[in-house]
Amino acid sequence: MRTSKKILIVDDEAPNLGAIARCFELRPDLPYEVLQSTSAPKALDIAGLELPDLIITDWDMPEINGIELIRRLKSNPLTAEIPVIMCTGVMTTSENLQAALSAGAVDYIRKPVDAIELIARTHSMLQLASSFQRIREQNQELRDSNERMDRMARTDMLTQLSNRFDFVDQLKREMSAAPERAKPFVLALADIDDFKSFNDRFGHSCGDYVLQELAKLLRSELGSGHSVGRWGGEEFILLFRDARLSDAEKMAQRIRQAVADSTWEYAGQRLHITLTMGLCQDGGNSDVDTLLQRADVALYKGKRGGRNVVVVDS
Repeated sequence: MRTSKKILIVDDEAPNLGAIARCFELRPDLPYEVLQSTSAPKALDIAGLELPDLIITDWDMPEINGIELIRRLKSNPLTAEIPVIMCTGVMTTSENLQAALSAGAVDYIRKPVDAIELIARTHSMLQLASSFQRIREQNQELRDSNERMDRMARTDMLTQLSNRFDFVDQLKREMSAAPERAKPFVLALADIDDFKSFNDRFGHSCGDYVLQELAKLLRSELGSGHSVGRWGGEEFILLFRDARLSDAEKMAQRIRQAVADSTWEYAGQRLHITLTMGLCQDGGNSDVDTLLQRADVALYKGKRGGRNVVVVDS
């Protein structure tokens, strides 16, 4: 971890550049590493490569003046957070100083530079920059923590699929967009047949295995553009986006067959897993509860009719 602070000094006149650099050379006790440039374009390159902790720049320079240098630094995400002190002539107007601050300078110092003032302002700006950096890091950590908590609140921990809360939210968004879509969407509820037997015969860890492995297969078979979540217990919920009912039924049949044809094994025991699915199509004027009820009715028609089937809401 770097402990010294890098300071980049920019001035097209070598005597001025040297005078500022000597102010720091007279204080070898300070943990400063001084970089120098007589060219503003070159200074931009140095800033991007070295990422100094502070930049002190002259105002009046050829090619790129101090104001434009600051603007370019602030427009680059790599250098945008580097504090800049503007070094100005004694006759600089208050309007010009305001322009420098508006461009992004955090402070200014007048020429000829007083060493004590320069060191004091440098120390102050570096401390302030460090404080801002800590605040930014803490804010980022807070944002990351909030994002993790939000993901956890929306994710089923066992299967890593969307949970009921998240899926209902997705469904509501889909329904609000449905009138503008060229195709409707299809909702499906899928239930593992005889799920209780897995827990009764091999223990609840077997039931967890079935749910986890089935979640992987459903996600894989469903493909991109569609969604699958764990509805609760041994039930999953699927959303076929931009799909006609006939197309969704074909996809559901393919998924059902893939489950039935797959080889499942737990603790050396072969398992026979099948799904029963109930489908319904959004008619454009239904609410979430009505759609879920229709899919549920279709699902239980399949359960009563022999299981391992796909039933479409009539």
